[in-house]
Amino acid sequence: MKLKTKKYLNNFIILILVIALIGIVTYLILHINDFKTEESYYVDYVQDGDSFVLKNGEEVRLICVNTPEYGEKGFEEARGYLESLILHKRLTLVKDVSETDNYGRFLRYVYVGDVFVNKKIVDEGYAEMIEVYPDTKLCGEIGG
Repeated sequence: MKLKTKKYLNNFIILILVIALIGIVTYLILHINDFKTEESYYVDYVQDGDSFVLKNGEEVRLICVNTPEYGEKGFEEARGYLESLILHKRLTLVKDVSETDNYGRFLRYVYVGDVFVNKKIVDEGYAEMIEVYPDTKLCGEIGG
């Protein structure tokens, strides 16, 4: 009798483990996008020194970066420099906290290979570092 009870107990434990595993896998499948923070894309065109349009038509704004607006001194230089860094190159876009800004543009840190574009454009003097809460995780690195 003890052997039969032990067998049932082992089967019960296995059943509980299988149910738990199914639950974990189901959760991960349903929430996979919650864990996705990096994306790779290509640029269609550069709008100005801190924003651009992807091949899929979505607009992106560099986080922690501010460049001159159209008509302001340095606009063309900043736009041209950003273009030289990202146009026709594979980008990795990394989200901070917010998905988009008030204009519907995706807010992202941008990398081309190992080059941190947000930092590079500030380091080279084409932009100023600006902190806009809550997307400030890497601003210290950009302005440092």
